Amino acid sequence: MNKMLKICQITSFLLFCFSINLMAQQHELDAETLKQANNPLSPKKAFNVHNYVMPSFYGVEDLTMNQLMFRYAQPVGRVFLRATMPFVTQSLPASQQTTGFGDFSVFAIYKLPSQKGLSYGVGPLLIAPTGSHNLGQGKWQTGLSAMAFFSKSHVIQFGTLLQWQTSFAGDDDRADISLLTPQIFFMWQLGGGTYLRSTGIWSFDLNRG
Repeated sequence: MNKMLKICQITSFLLFCFSINLMAQQHELDAETLKQANNPLSPKKAFNVHNYVMPSFYGVEDLTMNQLMFRYAQPVGRVFLRATMPFVTQSLPASQQTTGFGDFSVFAIYKLPSQKGLSYGVGPLLIAPTGSHNLGQGKWQTGLSAMAFFSKSHVIQFGTLLQWQTSFAGDDDRADISLLTPQIFFMWQLGGGTYLRSTGIWSFDLNRG
């Protein structure tokens, strides 16, 4: 009986040591996984849904807009593809609320050789005028996208996506497009799978200042 108890105690101790080691390995894996989960250049397929609320616009009185973004990302070798289709709700007090699709966009960023904790790349951008009810810009557009992401720290990660687009075809009655859009990513890992994230976007109309 004592021998059986001793065997059980030894077995329990070994299992406990194995569990502690497994938990430590899992903690390291989780930290790295959580860090890479926010990396837009991470070589993983992803489908994301984002919602952007725009309560005001510079120079346009009383205009409000909401954009629900359906976004799919797909790595192909060293190329990172990302396609976005927005669903837009726009309202002005003087008119009825307008709802429909915005312009479809896709970019392909070639991931350049980089060191651990730093990812960056550059590639072409294409925008199709799929917007309904004039919710899009009515123009075919092309341009460049550049992205960088710094992830050396397990606590803080940050990066940027810089896009420039210009129109080359489309509705002649709509204004030509030359748009610069910088976006800053900032992630603060709080632990336990919880994090705070900011992805502020600026849009600069280079044609009209």
